Amino acid sequence: MLADDPFWDDNGDVMGAPAIFGAPPYDDRLFRSLCTSTPRVQRFLHDASRNLFERVPDLAGLILITASEAPSHCYARYHFRTDAAQASDDPWAFGPGRSLPCPRCGVRSPAEVIGEIVTLVTAGAQEARADARIIVWNWSWSFLEPDPSAGIVAALPDGVEVMADFERGGTRMLRGVVREVDEYSLSYPGPSSRFSSTVELARDRGLPTLAKLQLSTTHELATVPSLPVLGNIYAKAEAFARSGSVGFMGCWNMGNALSLNAVAFNFFLNEGPFDSADAALKRLAMIYLPGADPARVVEAWSTLGEALNEYPFSMSFLYFSPANYALVLPLRPTPVSPAPVGASWIDQPRGDDLSASLAELPLEVVIRQLTALSAQWRIGAEQLERALADVEPAATTRAEEEVASAWVAWASFSSTRNHYRLFALKRRWHDGPLDRDAYARIVRDELRALEVALPWLGGKEMGWHAEAQSRMFDRRRVEEKIADLRGQLEAMPPPGRDIESAPPPVSEW
Repeated sequence: MLADDPFWDDNGDVMGAPAIFGAPPYDDRLFRSLCTSTPRVQRFLHDASRNLFERVPDLAGLILITASEAPSHCYARYHFRTDAAQASDDPWAFGPGRSLPCPRCGVRSPAEVIGEIVTLVTAGAQEARADARIIVWNWSWSFLEPDPSAGIVAALPDGVEVMADFERGGTRMLRGVVREVDEYSLSYPGPSSRFSSTVELARDRGLPTLAKLQLSTTHELATVPSLPVLGNIYAKAEAFARSGSVGFMGCWNMGNALSLNAVAFNFFLNEGPFDSADAALKRLAMIYLPGADPARVVEAWSTLGEALNEYPFSMSFLYFSPANYALVLPLRPTPVSPAPVGASWIDQPRGDDLSASLAELPLEVVIRQLTALSAQWRIGAEQLERALADVEPAATTRAEEEVASAWVAWASFSSTRNHYRLFALKRRWHDGPLDRDAYARIVRDELRALEVALPWLGGKEMGWHAEAQSRMFDRRRVEEKIADLRGQLEAMPPPGRDIESAPPPVSEW
């Protein structure tokens, strides 16, 4: 709760560590956690869990996140790495270089505190329902102790199940450079070393394990219902099957459309084993897309998967690129505005400064990767549309959904590339006029992308970002942008004359 909440006036004995919570609408406000090392809070955790299962008798179980982006217990926002704690100016960045500001938890380990919380919640739940399932998710345990969080796994009570992120904690090669994967990903099949080692530790304890994935889409492009890269889905399913886990969670706060991706993951698990990936994908195409030529469908899926391998994966790009809303982000022949383009998962006012998305990959690398991604993806989208042109009537809607996702994804990737191309042009533009011809080429490329996307924007999931709880783009706003760009081209000076400098506009959408 907020540090100035009246609750603390009478309950100072259970006040835990302070933390700044920076997410809207709590920007930079000070919170205090209930200290789980106090007897009163321990009784509360136990009794609240028991009461919940008594009052909701059909509740099957709970999924527990015990590290957090938000303050929740004294160690929730701790970071074991000394360099991370010391380098940060944030008051919550406690680690070995800074003592935890709680006199009780500060003399205990994160693993001890986490294990105790899980034990209390489990005991309360199972007093009310003996078969209550308690699934303990390893989300960001890597903040609390080094991978694979052996101390936390050892501290868990018997009978709980451990769910581990399938991709987070992995690495992938991008043009000869090893990149960290710390998010859900459809371009990286997994499993990560963190997943595998955590699962091994849990097995040694006799605890069942599950995998945490997002199957329809991810932050890589969250505003299409799915990314139709079924070969990548097959690779994930095969790796998951080899892990021996008892189950998986394939959705979260985005990527929840009931797409062919989700169907396919289950299909590969339930209908396998297959002789090869090609055999599995052809069988999937025959059953779920009847009437299509399976070989041509698999070829298209393969091309799209190869294209996604070119995705410029980095945490800064995922969180701060305009990919999710590029189709309606304005293009203007003006200097770079002081305002950043903003977060990719929040609907907020937008500038056009893309610097925050380039913290890990240079601008020229991002443009090169997006160029390769867009070119290959377009080939795959064309292949998929041709392959699904003759499906049986019963599969028409399903085929249209797949093709729509493919084309809108291509347009989004292409538009994102255009915004980075324009950003590069603007960064070279210090004094005098802007290069008219270069800007006109970007505008024409953008128009092509928008015009391709426009016929496919009718689906209820298209443009919807489930984490932002907002429609990031729609047909009306794309049409308005098309009209704006056409007007810009018509108003441009004749060839050979450059565009005069003008102050940057303020975006109001």
